[in-house]
Amino acid sequence: MNTCNPEGLSPHLNFARMFSQDFTLLVILLLLAASGYTNDKPYEPELDNIPPSAIIDLTIDTSTSNSITLTWTSPGDNGDIGTASEYDIRYSTSEIDENTWNNATKCEDEPSPQPPGSRESFIVTGLEEGIEYYFAIRTADKIPNWSTISNIIGNIIKPSSYITWQRIYDTEWKDIPNEVIVTDDNCYLIAGQTDTYGLGYGDGYLVKFDQAGDILWQKTYGTRRHDQFRSICKTSYGYAMAGESGWTDAFYPGVIGAFFVGIDREGNELWRHTWYGVNNAIGWQIIPANDGGTIVVGATNTGLAMGQSFDFYRFLLKIDDNGVITDSMILTDSLKEGLSTFYARSITSVSDGYIIAGFSNYGQAFVKVSTDLQDFEINYIDTDNVTIWNIESCPDGNVIAVGEWPFNSETPDLIMIKLDESGNDIWTRTYSYDEPQIRDEGICVTPAPDGGFVAAGITQDSDFVDIYMIKVDAYGNEQWKRRYGKLHSAELGLSIAATPDGGYIIAGDSWEDGWADLYMIKTDPRGLVHTE
Repeated sequence: MNTCNPEGLSPHLNFARMFSQDFTLLVILLLLAASGYTNDKPYEPELDNIPPSAIIDLTIDTSTSNSITLTWTSPGDNGDIGTASEYDIRYSTSEIDENTWNNATKCEDEPSPQPPGSRESFIVTGLEEGIEYYFAIRTADKIPNWSTISNIIGNIIKPSSYITWQRIYDTEWKDIPNEVIVTDDNCYLIAGQTDTYGLGYGDGYLVKFDQAGDILWQKTYGTRRHDQFRSICKTSYGYAMAGESGWTDAFYPGVIGAFFVGIDREGNELWRHTWYGVNNAIGWQIIPANDGGTIVVGATNTGLAMGQSFDFYRFLLKIDDNGVITDSMILTDSLKEGLSTFYARSITSVSDGYIIAGFSNYGQAFVKVSTDLQDFEINYIDTDNVTIWNIESCPDGNVIAVGEWPFNSETPDLIMIKLDESGNDIWTRTYSYDEPQIRDEGICVTPAPDGGFVAAGITQDSDFVDIYMIKVDAYGNEQWKRRYGKLHSAELGLSIAATPDGGYIIAGDSWEDGWADLYMIKTDPRGLVHTE
């Protein structure tokens, strides 16, 4: 019996097996030592199962006939902490979701993620005109843990024949565009205020731009006081503008009056008029009147100077083609109960009169006024704390209004309300550029050629304030949205108009270093600005 070799192996084979087992144990010990194993600290591999946050603000910045520039804010490695490792950017001609992600085309040479919160961009090339594409991004850390899919954006690649541009007209002082209109020769005319040109102290300002955004001419209309145009409209003789003229601070005591100027199509002044109301007055908006001439809505108060305690009322003025005020009306409770506390700054026409948007002590209201300014009706809506900044007529005879809700909130949303021609609401919708946002506000609105509506205003995310543009269908369903601006400045969209080629022109401000410059944007029908 071989008691030293219980398995019946030869001494040489048994020795070889023992050597193999010892060698294996030695290799394991060496690997553990290299991994940081010690007798007093057992090996625990680092665990990371937290993926980067999903990108929620993917958007299209610019577009050409064969490319798209995507922009977004970089997430972190673990959620929003640390720097991620890689992006996977994909596009497809059909909608992208978790089930179709692998079928989408993966882009090449994607950028490396920057620290969280950075603004990033990437150009997708090789696209075809007339095709609708969808775009999305996923982000990975070094493990890799992959984020969920970003928000999905789509765009039809349009031929570059659309004239699009965006320009900041940088001057020495403050220049503000309050309203833009399209002229009969398909150019653009803005009315506002300038501190750069004119007689000083701020002058009424008028600038005409060609289709490429070049200035054709600019003119000022001043009184050596604080002058400003807040609105402009077409007339039979050219254009009429409304605003204010006077002193607005304690250093120059006095009153301020509603300021009206009529010009021909080349900007030559035909008439001017200043109207003081009950003591002070401002003209907010001027539009063509249903029976000829123009009609103005504005504010007037009883104070000795703006800024003192006073009673505030709205007024209506009728001005004929020679600049003569033919009718004036202060909106008080003697005309209709509720008008004394009615605050409004926008008016539009309907088939049998006008609708004025505003709010009163009883809530958000729309006042219907007959063409002869004799009959008044007030309609209140159910939504509380709404402020309407602009109201426009629709081709179907109804009215569209835009503003913010809730008013005086730190985080309001843009609101649109469609009304019938009596001022009764048809639908109400609120919109946000993305969550979480600090502020989204609608300042101006215009009907779109397809029966929908396009609004512009501002969106604020942290310290960044940019122009916000949104397109909805006839029922208020969101179709697309855009954001325009640059770092280290604030941009506001103050007026918007549809252009003959199906696009849009936005007039706004770009504030940097305490001064405002004109900021003009000409887009294609989807709100995109193409680059060569």
